[in-house]
Amino acid sequence: MCGICGIVDLKGGSVKKSAVRAMCNSMKHRGPDGEGQEIKGNVGFGHRRLSIIDLSLKGKQPMKTADGRYWITFNGEIYNYKELKKKLPKTTFKSNSDTEVVLQLYAKYKEKCLNFLRGMFAFAIYDFKEKTLFIARDHAGQKPLIYTTYNNQFCFASEIPALLTLDIKKKINPKALQLFLTYNYRHVPDPYTIFEGIQKLPPASYAFIDRKGTITIKQYWKPNFKKQNISLKKKIKEYLQLTKACVNLTQVSDVPVGALLSGGVDSSTIVHFMDKSYQPKTYAVGFNKKDPELARAKIVSKKYKTKHYEHLFSMHDMQSYVHLLHTYGEPLNVMQSVYLNSLCKEIKKDLKVVIGGNGADEIFYGYDGSNNLLVITKLLRILKKIPRWFLTIMKAPFPKKFKFFLSLSKLPIGKIKGQLYRTYGKALRNNLYSNKAKKALEDFDEGNIIEKYTAQCNATSFIERSYYAGLMSENQHSITIIGDLVGMHHSIEIRSPYLDHHMIEFASELPVQYKVPSMTNKEKNKYIMKKSMQGKLSQEILYAKKMGFGYNIDWTEFLKKEFRKKAEHILFKRSLHKEGLFNMEFIRKIFENHVKGKKHNTQLLLGLISFELWYEMFFLGKKPAELAKTI
Repeated sequence: MCGICGIVDLKGGSVKKSAVRAMCNSMKHRGPDGEGQEIKGNVGFGHRRLSIIDLSLKGKQPMKTADGRYWITFNGEIYNYKELKKKLPKTTFKSNSDTEVVLQLYAKYKEKCLNFLRGMFAFAIYDFKEKTLFIARDHAGQKPLIYTTYNNQFCFASEIPALLTLDIKKKINPKALQLFLTYNYRHVPDPYTIFEGIQKLPPASYAFIDRKGTITIKQYWKPNFKKQNISLKKKIKEYLQLTKACVNLTQVSDVPVGALLSGGVDSSTIVHFMDKSYQPKTYAVGFNKKDPELARAKIVSKKYKTKHYEHLFSMHDMQSYVHLLHTYGEPLNVMQSVYLNSLCKEIKKDLKVVIGGNGADEIFYGYDGSNNLLVITKLLRILKKIPRWFLTIMKAPFPKKFKFFLSLSKLPIGKIKGQLYRTYGKALRNNLYSNKAKKALEDFDEGNIIEKYTAQCNATSFIERSYYAGLMSENQHSITIIGDLVGMHHSIEIRSPYLDHHMIEFASELPVQYKVPSMTNKEKNKYIMKKSMQGKLSQEILYAKKMGFGYNIDWTEFLKKEFRKKAEHILFKRSLHKEGLFNMEFIRKIFENHVKGKKHNTQLLLGLISFELWYEMFFLGKKPAELAKTI
């Protein structure tokens, strides 16, 4: 796991090493074990190293082929790199690193090398013969890759602040801001960033940048949702084999590997399958010693004889949120990140690598909302059969919600979720912004990104298309962003076996009833996972109430009570009203309604607070340490 960056001058001018070094220095937290910069004419690559595979100097980056034709700077881990060496029998390797394997695979297979990789990654390779740059990102988007074209230079990095060291003119992208605040995003989705002109490479995508600066982006992977007529019994056997393989792959490392353990079915399953030839360390976090999450984690730890550590979260740790925003470089409305952050501070004392269960809820449908999605899926199918003319001859008035769902049911299945975003986005646009800001959003389509994924998904049900869009875009904040941001903030690599693309493909082919068999019984969500682990994990672990990381913080009540005065000061006494972006009367109204309990507006208010804190750092120049004291 590392931080990468680079500059390619599209006009052939020389790249300054000082510019690449400045980008590297801004990401020291991503790689405290070493750094490297390589400059050759119009190409400059940089790297910050967190040594995990091949700890020797032979694994140092940037790396190049023997003939000097190809250069690589690589972030992430390729778990099957030893196996992939077999595809290169005539190649002499200088190191035992996964990076060199990727470099040699690209030299032989070009972009098709991505078909062989299992892991999490973001990397760049320059071909000095063809004068082309190739950048790529892993299947689920676990590793970030940000880029921009600036002063006839194509520049890329693992983090936004690294690009900002180039003195790029900062301008807020109103479309990105709108998406950040719309419906369930909570983050700025790919390909946008909050800054005009800076973009993210989407998950499962690569890009070629030719000598003229033309950027060609392609998506190289998507799962197939076509169902197989195979019994649950056989699928359980397959799941157990695959899970064991994926967990073992995430333990490939030259340093010790631990696990995040909440005592839920996801993390407990991981600990069950971990190689215990050494005693793995496990880590749990809670609010007090009576926290049920700590109690369940202790049960699992005792069963598998792990070396277990408990950490108690304090609300004082809330201040770390500002530092995380500063590292991330754009607003992020995921307050639960402070919970993981407090734990990672402790893990850093012992380990560089831990395994987590992120992604399981998205591919096996573990959220409580899965049951409602199943109801909506069945309702849409029923409504689709009702002809529009039927309503016109009915005398009874129909509720607006019914009419809305009826109109949705008439759309192609791939357009339904996108239309939901358009509806919510339009309402937000009309109320939240100033007249000037509204004009910048007049023709903006908030449903376009979601629709990209729901349309390319070949599932026949709404719940499956909805969850796929969540995996690839809508829910990235909790699946991939938090893990990379918080982990790397503390120089820790967080791996997830559930985000292995083979696991995603397996889950996609399952019938929905193998994941959510009931419209009402939430305990049966992630059904195949729980059924598979019966007899291995206790009923208490398998069927405990779904809690989620940071579940003990009621953010709605937090805004009403403990944080009310600070929230009011941040929203109305700082700079939000000076920016000319927002309708402050509307914000005052939703704030008052929230604190009086008339209507909860937790997500939007926290999003605006996140934006304000970010704005003060990146546009007003306030230091994170000083700003943190205000929350």
